[in-house]
Amino acid sequence: IHQENQGSNIARLNGFNSSRGEYIAFIDSDDYIDLNAYTKAIKVLEENDADMVMFGVKLVELEGKILAVWTWDNKIFSTPRDVFKFFAETEKPNWGMPYKIYKRSLFENISWPKISMAEDYCISAQLFARTNKLAVISDPFYYYVSQPDSLVHKPYTDKTKRDDMIWAYDFVLKITEQNFPEFMPEIIWRNIDTSHIILAKFITDGYSNTHDIFNQLMPSLKLNYKRMKQELKAQGRDLYINKKLIRKTKIHLSLLIHCPSLYKFYLKTRLKIKALTGI
Repeated sequence: IHQENQGSNIARLNGFNSSRGEYIAFIDSDDYIDLNAYTKAIKVLEENDADMVMFGVKLVELEGKILAVWTWDNKIFSTPRDVFKFFAETEKPNWGMPYKIYKRSLFENISWPKISMAEDYCISAQLFARTNKLAVISDPFYYYVSQPDSLVHKPYTDKTKRDDMIWAYDFVLKITEQNFPEFMPEIIWRNIDTSHIILAKFITDGYSNTHDIFNQLMPSLKLNYKRMKQELKAQGRDLYINKKLIRKTKIHLSLLIHCPSLYKFYLKTRLKIKALTGI
């Protein structure tokens, strides 16, 4: 397939349109899988009449050194609600397009946004929302190769990429609201938490254009924070996420939302103390 570079989503779309198989899988260009991954995954898919099978991931360096392992327990999710609950509540990144195999029918009439960030998130939200049965395999069959110069390691210094990320967050919120609105707080929280991490990284890395990035991300972050509290109140729910957060993270988030300037001062001071003391 010869085409102009238009991002991973369009590449996947054209690959999908050129395929003829009953099952669909994706492997990113730098990565690799266990030789028996698809044989085992298809067997599980067919034995359980599942629409999607997901397996674990090993994050590795180019030389093969294992940096991290993401795995989930062997489990069958047998209702669409349970499938989407797994998507919404799991803290490990379960929304990547690789490390899964899908029935072709799942992709019928889905949207393939032409964006430069969070493409996987947008597609996976749609696929999880229409999956009737999901089978999870604990084995880490997929090897995600960590490249120092890859996109995931570059700061979000490009305004277009940040715009795309905010757009993707809103897109997934709409998918959730249309299909499983009871999980809106979980999805909103994930958006808040990711934005919080990105802002903290810019500050602690000493990026010179932090002010502009704050001005771009803060309105979306504050809006999401307010909307999450409204959703929880409307549903009569407690903020379950708070129970999982350590006190330091709660302080960080509160400062970020209510007093961004103090938040920046705190992180910069904390970074200086760590540099001097190692603590």
